[in-house]
Amino acid sequence: MIKNVFHKIHLWLAIPFGVLITLEFLTGSLLVFEDDIVASTQTGGWVTSLGWDNPEPFFKGVKRLHRWLFDTPESKTSLSAGRAVIGVSAMATSLILIGGIVIWIPKQLKPLRKRFTVASGKGLWRFVLDWHKTIGICCVLFLLLMTLSGPSWSFGWYREGVFALLPDSESPMGTVLQLHTGKWGGIVTRFIYFFAALAGATLTISGYYLWYKKLQAKKKKPRHSAAQKVQG
Repeated sequence: MIKNVFHKIHLWLAIPFGVLITLEFLTGSLLVFEDDIVASTQTGGWVTSLGWDNPEPFFKGVKRLHRWLFDTPESKTSLSAGRAVIGVSAMATSLILIGGIVIWIPKQLKPLRKRFTVASGKGLWRFVLDWHKTIGICCVLFLLLMTLSGPSWSFGWYREGVFALLPDSESPMGTVLQLHTGKWGGIVTRFIYFFAALAGATLTISGYYLWYKKLQAKKKKPRHSAAQKVQG
């Protein structure tokens, strides 16, 4: 019963928000190493050797898309339509991820190992299903840190709620930023966040594929049943 409820939440939020979720994770992955890349150009590092002398306009554009869908608010505290949509999308993504955890948990511990196996040679559908489940559960904690912290840049009431949950800090927003971008664990967690964000983008694509194949199967099933009745 509980799994059925969370399965519906997982599905019916993912369908309308899936494209936005993919966009958010992809742009987020691009921003993970923004500071390192910009610093490299300022010191004549490896980025400059690639011929990329001024990456700041690129990252500003990516950030505007990531935070506001290019609908830049009038001030840091004002709410634009793009900022609201991104905030709601992040909250919806958190619910989708939590639903995914509940759906993934096996009834018995015995088949737990199979939950971390991606089958090959059993067809595209099985591969995509295993990928969706395995990659999803492996990345879910990091993805939740991103999505649960994300609405802090959209809604003041949400930001205050997050601040209330954090330990006392001189810069609570700085703490939220570290949780959101992976800076809290140095270069290791930033690489984890980078790959987790890329993986998160594939989850919506694989999810759409699985949903489409399920719809196809439902359309074929009534025809098959009708043919059996005629033969009978």
